[in-house]
Amino acid sequence: MVANALRFAAEPTQNNLERSDNIVNGIVAKLVPRVLEGFGVVHLMTLLLTCYCEGQRGRVGSRWLLAAMTVRMMQLMSLQTVDEHAAAVSDLSPLLTHEALRRVAWSVFFLDSTLDGGRLGSGLVDVSLFHIQLPCTEESFMGNDNPRTGSIFESPSEDEGATLGISAHLMRAVLLRRRAFDILLRLRHRNFDALRTESDLVALELSLTEVTTSLPPRYRFSEDTAYLYRQRMPAFLLFHLLLLKVSIVINTTRLALLQKSGATASADIAPLRLERIKHAISISRIVAEGLKHPAPWDMQASAHAYIALEILLFEPRRLTELHDTEQVLSKDVSTSIAPLLVALREGSARSEIVRLLVRRLILHLLTPAYRGRPQVTALRPAVPSEWSRP
Repeated sequence: MVANALRFAAEPTQNNLERSDNIVNGIVAKLVPRVLEGFGVVHLMTLLLTCYCEGQRGRVGSRWLLAAMTVRMMQLMSLQTVDEHAAAVSDLSPLLTHEALRRVAWSVFFLDSTLDGGRLGSGLVDVSLFHIQLPCTEESFMGNDNPRTGSIFESPSEDEGATLGISAHLMRAVLLRRRAFDILLRLRHRNFDALRTESDLVALELSLTEVTTSLPPRYRFSEDTAYLYRQRMPAFLLFHLLLLKVSIVINTTRLALLQKSGATASADIAPLRLERIKHAISISRIVAEGLKHPAPWDMQASAHAYIALEILLFEPRRLTELHDTEQVLSKDVSTSIAPLLVALREGSARSEIVRLLVRRLILHLLTPAYRGRPQVTALRPAVPSEWSRP
C-alpha cells in the first residue's frame, strides 16, 4: 500500500518513485519464495497490490506472472465460492469478513480481466465458477453489515440499488467488457460466423442497456454525482469509462463484420464511425470531470483517454472520406482533445505504460498523413485552470 501511495498518490518525484520501486523489489524478492511454501489471504492481497505497481513501472512480464499466481492462489483458497462454505470462515480475523474475502476474489477477477487490455484473450479466470455475491455498498462493508446482494449473472434491477455499491457495478462493467472482447477476438482469430457474431452483439447490447437503465440516479454520470463520489472518484470514473469502452468495442466489431463481408457502402460505415467519435467525446467529458478533483488519478483512465484520443485523431479523417465533413463534429472534436492530453500527462509522470502510449501518439502525429494537417494544431489548446491538478 505504501508503494502504491508513493507512486500514484504522492508527488511523482524521482525520489518517491525510487522509494516505491525499492519497496516493490523487496516484496517480490521475499514474498514470492514465501508464497511457494504456503500462503494466506493477506499474501494474496499483497500480490494484487504488487501486480499493479509492477505493470505501471514497466515490468510487464513480472506483472503477468504474478497475476497468474493470484488466480491460482484464489482458486486454491476457494475464494470464488466462499459463500458456499460460509460456516468455515466464521472464526477468521474480524478484518477478514465474508465481504472482505469476496472483494479479494473480485479484485483477482478485475486484474485477470483487464491485464492484457482485452487484446490477447489471456484471461485465466472462468467467471462462470464465481459463486459469490456482488460487493455490497461501501458503507455496509465498512460497518461489517454483510447484506445479501445478487449474483453477477442475474439481470440488473432497480430494486437492488440499496444494497449494491460502486464496486459491484464496476464488476458488471468489467464482465461486459470481457464479453465484448471475447466476441471481437473470436471474429478476428477464428472461423468467421456473421450470424453468431451479430447474435452475440445483440445480446451484449441488451445486457449493456440493462446495466445502464437499472442504475440508481446516484450512480449515473453527471457533474453532481461526480462530486458526490469524489472520495471514490477512480472507481466511479472507471465504471463509466468501461461502459463507453464496451460500446466502442461493439462498434469496432460491427466495422470488422462489414469489412469481412466486403461491404463498402458509406451508408453502412459512416454511422458507425460517427458513433465512435461521439463515444470518444463522451470519454473526454468524463475525463475532464475527473481532472477537476484532487483524487489520485487512475492509470487505466489515462489508457482510456489514449483510446479516445486515437479515435478523435483518425476517425474524422476516415469519416470525411465517406460523408459530408459537417457531420464530423469538428468543434466538439477540438474541444475534447485537451482533457485527454492532460490525462495522458498525468499518467505519464507515474506510469511507464502511459509514457509508452504518449510516445506512440507522437509517432502517429509524425506520420506523413498527419504532418501539417489542421488536426495537429488542435493538440495545443489552452488548458483550463480547473484541470491544473496539484
